[in-house]
Amino acid sequence: MFREREERIIIIDSHPLSREGLKSILRDTRRYRIIAEAETAEDGFEKIASFLPNIAIIEPELPDESGTVLTERIKKNFFKTKLIIFTDNLNTTFIRDIFFAGADALLLKDADRDEILEAIESVENGMYFLDRRVTHELIQSLKNRKFVSYGKKSDFRLTKRENQILTLISSGLSTREIADKLYISMKTVENHRSNILRKLGLKNTAEMVRYAIRNGLVDIE
Repeated sequence: MFREREERIIIIDSHPLSREGLKSILRDTRRYRIIAEAETAEDGFEKIASFLPNIAIIEPELPDESGTVLTERIKKNFFKTKLIIFTDNLNTTFIRDIFFAGADALLLKDADRDEILEAIESVENGMYFLDRRVTHELIQSLKNRKFVSYGKKSDFRLTKRENQILTLISSGLSTREIADKLYISMKTVENHRSNILRKLGLKNTAEMVRYAIRNGLVDIE
């Protein structure tokens, strides 16, 4: 169950209409309060330093600094502030870099009210969030690019087979494809998947893919 508490939010977005749309959605709830807005990265950073919000919603196409650089700066100095990226960018290199920099969630700009609130609820409870369409694009891109190595590194908490399956899942392979490749049953693959999620404290495939890339368990061209 999600905690019932007021979350203090800052919006950093150079587009007034985008800010107004977010404010309109959040204004309808009693749990979220917009405490400041900014149109530039520098102004946004200063306001985060002044107000120390629980959450910052960042549109990464800012006039004075990239959202990736800003995200890294904020996380380095205010690691407790959760960062939600609000973007139209489906480029998988951008998605990878923004999460490496410290983003906690990524939403597409045409996300509906329920998706926006779900992302906020996820990060306030310590979970990552990826827009479902982004998850699809990311996995499809990884599958199309192909991995140049499998299991270059491994996680000591996992068995050899679990590390292997984590890598294959992160490559975009389906349960059936993994079962066929390893000559095991689909049920066995699902059991390994459940064990991986439990051991690593992950919630879903999107978090598994992000974990594998971020920790160097897979390399992509």
